Amino acid sequence: MERERVEKKLAKHCELVIDETSFSFAPKAVSIAAKAVLDGLYIIREAWRELVFADTDQEAKATRDPVAPATRCETALAKVSQHTLDNGTPAHSSSTLMADLATLVRNTCRSPLVAADAPTFDILIWIDAIESQVSATSTRYHQLTQANLYRTSKQRMVGRSRSANACSE
Repeated sequence: MERERVEKKLAKHCELVIDETSFSFAPKAVSIAAKAVLDGLYIIREAWRELVFADTDQEAKATRDPVAPATRCETALAKVSQHTLDNGTPAHSSSTLMADLATLVRNTCRSPLVAADAPTFDILIWIDAIESQVSATSTRYHQLTQANLYRTSKQRMVGRSRSANACSE
């Protein structure tokens, strides 16, 4: 039985002549070349499996949802539950990151006791909620002041043109 199995395996790629007193073989070049090509394709397919997203579980492929939501790994679940990274820094979503970055302010400073042409330096600070509210109020006050100045100057110009027209009539 073992002999038959060996003969069958060898017969794929060799011409076998087995007698009671002798054994000879000759390789089948065409069969060997075809097998080498198939082996090469198998090796390439296995090596590129991750790159071409080959699905190894064909039976499950027929039953599972192709658009199923992804499941998070343990580290991702821990990060979401704690809202912190491994080093303790806060983990942000894009909206919380933008909100946090909105509190970053750069102030250009100059010492009050030096000349006007003295060099300046920048300081980056994170403002808190109260400072943010004060800053927003200050900005709104500045906008209203500018609008009032513009309106007042426009009224003066209209008033001058009316009085000039009244004098010329």
